[in-house]
Amino acid sequence: MPSSPNGTPRFIAEWEPQSATLLTWPHPDSDWQENFDEINRTYLNLCKVICNYQPCLIVCRNRTHQQSIEEQLNLKHIKKEQYTIYCTDYND
Repeated sequence: MPSSPNGTPRFIAEWEPQSATLLTWPHPDSDWQENFDEINRTYLNLCKVICNYQPCLIVCRNRTHQQSIEEQLNLKHIKKEQYTIYCTDYND
């Protein structure tokens, strides 16, 4: 993690070089429930654009969620080498 001039850690700005982009993928059992289909399509398109420039790190809920995401990414012709999926519990 970069540090500020006084040595304290800081988050990088969106225009600074980075090694990947992290997306926490929405799921239907969350705040996105009412608009899930629309937000899921948005995340698919966002991931496709990100993968044109750098790797995408995706956080999902469980293996079933992971398989669903992978199937959708495959339909968008996003290669597995362009993203990595991690399963963990989260509250979006």
